[in-house]
Amino acid sequence: MSTTSFTPTVHRLPPEVLIPIFALLVGSDVPDSYNLIPYTHVCRRWRDIVTACPSLWRHVGFDVSTRWVEEILLRAQDIPVSIHSVNMLTTHHTGLILQHLPHTRHLLLVDRAEDGAGPTCRLHKQLTTPAPILESFTL
Repeated sequence: MSTTSFTPTVHRLPPEVLIPIFALLVGSDVPDSYNLIPYTHVCRRWRDIVTACPSLWRHVGFDVSTRWVEEILLRAQDIPVSIHSVNMLTTHHTGLILQHLPHTRHLLLVDRAEDGAGPTCRLHKQLTTPAPILESFTL
């Protein structure tokens, strides 16, 4: 009896081919690296490839749990990141933004608080950290 080992084609693709595919999964309208999480659960190889590539984690949305925001920023390491938050900013998030501001390229913060006392307004008053690579800031 002969047993032939079969490896699916997708498992033979090198990381150099898979990473651009994963980059497409981040999204294009409002890119968010959180979209990659389900693909890190497909198999160990995909998880290793995705988690080891900081550029895949450069889009940080604050519409997920604080735990995931911290994890995405950790995976991004020190590469330039784009941060966006629409009505989801907490005091803890403002601390994370200030901590990562030196390697933030794009910052979009929307807070619909009409009294001027929302977290976004408080963050605006705390923005004293240098942001040497910041290209766009929308408040």
